[in-house]
Amino acid sequence: MNRLTKPFLLMGALTATVISFQACQDAGLKSSLFAANSSTGSATSNGTTATPSPSASPSPSASASPSPSASPSPTSSPSPSPLPPGSTLFPSTEIWYKNFLNSPLDPRSSAVMANLNSIGWGTGKFQVEINGAFHFLKASSSTPKVSFVDDSPGPDCDKISQIPLPPGGAVEGESGYSCTGGGDCHLTVIDTDAHKLYELWSANLVGGVMHGSCAIVWDLTQNYWPASDVNFLSKGRGDQCTSADAAGFPLTPLTVSADEMFQVISANPTNADVGHALRFILPNATMKYKTFIHPATHAGSPSNQNPNAIPYGAHLRLRADFNVNALPNEAARVLARTLQRYGMYLADGGNIAMNLEDDRFNTHKWSQWGLTQTDLQSLKPSDFEMLPGGPDIPLTYDCVRAK
Repeated sequence: MNRLTKPFLLMGALTATVISFQACQDAGLKSSLFAANSSTGSATSNGTTATPSPSASPSPSASASPSPSASPSPTSSPSPSPLPPGSTLFPSTEIWYKNFLNSPLDPRSSAVMANLNSIGWGTGKFQVEINGAFHFLKASSSTPKVSFVDDSPGPDCDKISQIPLPPGGAVEGESGYSCTGGGDCHLTVIDTDAHKLYELWSANLVGGVMHGSCAIVWDLTQNYWPASDVNFLSKGRGDQCTSADAAGFPLTPLTVSADEMFQVISANPTNADVGHALRFILPNATMKYKTFIHPATHAGSPSNQNPNAIPYGAHLRLRADFNVNALPNEAARVLARTLQRYGMYLADGGNIAMNLEDDRFNTHKWSQWGLTQTDLQSLKPSDFEMLPGGPDIPLTYDCVRAK
């Protein structure tokens, strides 16, 4: 988890609810997910490792908002939230939901992939972190709020004084809302009433006050990266601006939960995909020195001086001739089909290539498909192609907000 600028923030509901990306909002975010908090269905949460910290800027001396008298305590487990099939978290016209199966390659593809193949993935083989990663929690207007103190404020971050905190939830890698294990401690909450996604990292509840690094509030009605922008002119929240992912992406729509996996396999038992792109990470030493390309708007601390090193924001697609059927279980095959159709974006710095949502708050578990951390280890960099992206952008960390 390398960062020079990164955040993750949250919102809560009276009872925390895990959410599945793939069902959050139908083509306009006016979907039944936001309209109601009921029914049966799947829930989603996801994880990642590295995350750059927000661009350095003087910390405002703003006084903290009064802390609510009673802060939610994780005494009960959040229940899964039903999500309507075929819906999306952000507008369906976002680039994350575009099928790139037949798209042409970036002119840099051969050179970049040859360089990456000579280095390999962060751990040598393509590994997938299944549990111990993110929890995506669900909030509503009735969720209790706690005061929030941003320990790393800057232009990248959104200024908020309170965060809805669902009782029974947890930050990444922890049993509750206290960050005690030295990990990233990402906190992510989807407020279905306000149509907002809160993401931050280094979240830690102390004395009823939530502390964290650079809170990001995504407006789920906004189209930050339109799929129609084939010239990659869109700047997300702004060039040189980070998020809970070093590349400036939202974490939640680029990961997968066990409940989401169950939903798509149930609908299409032999040819399913998750319907959106995924995120992956590499060591910063593998990525092109102080460079990112759109759709990324930021990078952590990439340090590889090779001109053919892969840049932050690179969009990779698994080759169509990769034998998906050779993978050991249907969950692994779903992930591979997704990589062939939607691809994966280089989002952060770290060693384990891909993170899935921890299934603790999910109805379904990764174990029901027999999915393990090594089930995609046969995927080599040479099995991937690089899809078109924007030109190289020098990394300065001088965030200029666009949204």
